[in-house]
Amino acid sequence: MVTPEQLREEAVDADAIAGKLEKAAAAHRRQAERCRKLADEIEADPALSSITESRSMFRSKMELENERVSKRVKISSKMTSDSPAKKALLEANITPKDVAALLGVGHSTVNAWCTGARSIPRTHVDRLREKHKISAKVWPKIAG
Repeated sequence: MVTPEQLREEAVDADAIAGKLEKAAAAHRRQAERCRKLADEIEADPALSSITESRSMFRSKMELENERVSKRVKISSKMTSDSPAKKALLEANITPKDVAALLGVGHSTVNAWCTGARSIPRTHVDRLREKHKISAKVWPKIAG
């Protein structure tokens, strides 16, 4: 049997969720407005159309398969290359910046590992595999 207190708690939870949804809806409306303004600017100045052909500011070429990603990771996915290492990090719900903090290196070092500009140490590969289930296969170069 459900008590009145349990129903009141559920009502409070429902109100909290509704508040979050209202904030998200407002954010989507702002993004829609930015898209409309950008479209108007492009129509007004055809020279701007070449910018959108090379890279969209609202879409990423990378698609994440993990539905439960944080907002920070979603933003990061829009700013990244399509390297398998970065995609694996984002699918594990962590950013290159998170990896840098975890391993005690700079985020530029993590980016260099992801692109293959530098080799990632084997100890770091093992730690990421143990902690976040990131396969060693995603790293272009592994040292040691």
